[in-house]
Amino acid sequence: MSSLWSFNDDWSVEVKTHTTDDRVDGVLCTDGLLLIRFNGEVLSSRDVEANVRVRRVLVGDETDVYCLIDIRGTRAIESETRRQPINPRNKKVAVVYDSPVGRMIALAFQAQTQPECEFEVFTGLPGALEWLRT
Repeated sequence: MSSLWSFNDDWSVEVKTHTTDDRVDGVLCTDGLLLIRFNGEVLSSRDVEANVRVRRVLVGDETDVYCLIDIRGTRAIESETRRQPINPRNKKVAVVYDSPVGRMIALAFQAQTQPECEFEVFTGLPGALEWLRT
């Protein structure tokens, strides 16, 4: 597991299963949280398609989830990708970023997609996990 995700004290999760597709890693936790990590500097439509496949493997198409999206390390997003809708099966979405550019990407994505679920951005994993669990 450590080769897929580097868990530490900040990650208070118990892993049920995980998968990887292209540059997207996914973890389904025993408490039902879905964690998605994008592993590229530019978030592209290819990554969005991989995300759909990862989600399908982990929870299927009909399961509602609380989703953490990790975009730490992402420095740009393709314009077409900014318009991709958030999965309507998400109850809540927390986006974790690590730079001013990451925050801008997350907020621009939120503004353009106008998700129907609760949506928040965070600089750290503990706050995002706590928010998703409440």
